Amino acid sequence: MGLILRHDAISKFFILLGFSINIYLLTFDVSFATAFPAFLLLGSLVMQRYLYKRIEEDTSIDDEEAGSITYFTLLALLGIGVGSLFVSRTLFILPATIGQNTNSMVLGIFSLNVLHGALMAVAEENFFRGIFLQFFSPFGMGPSISATALIGIIYHLRVYGSVSGNGLYFVGIAWIVFGYVAWRTKRISPLIIAHLINNVLSLMGS
Repeated sequence: MGLILRHDAISKFFILLGFSINIYLLTFDVSFATAFPAFLLLGSLVMQRYLYKRIEEDTSIDDEEAGSITYFTLLALLGIGVGSLFVSRTLFILPATIGQNTNSMVLGIFSLNVLHGALMAVAEENFFRGIFLQFFSPFGMGPSISATALIGIIYHLRVYGSVSGNGLYFVGIAWIVFGYVAWRTKRISPLIIAHLINNVLSLMGS
């Protein structure tokens, strides 16, 4: 049957936060770049629940599970750190600066770009791990993680523009580690947290 991922209280919180952020961003900039992550997130959730029917609900998180989520979140961040050794900057960036004329209206870490980056983290984890990793999972852990990483590389080339050869190493390493974390935990929440931290730190001050 393959991998079945679970949504817990953490992932549900970030999904609701993601849609709330998108509604807020659309008040500043109504464009495809702004709406894209919301479509990505919504489409991923619909496919997970109604097409694949391969999502489980974890209604509570005990101390052991909380420790596991923390550990694997740190492992995912380590994967990002190792991948970043190949590039001078992280590649989880926006395809375009949104709301350039209004970005200064929001202070600190809550700039429009940072909020958009946080939304992308939630959307992309549900998309890549929730859709593609589960789709390929009947073939086994190695092939499914590798296939998802390859799709991630192609996605970043297409969405984020030209990426150097070293940049491909970054995406590939991060996606392989993220796939491993998803496979071990059967959760999306550690990956959302790690991806979100990366995006927010990368875009602060932009």
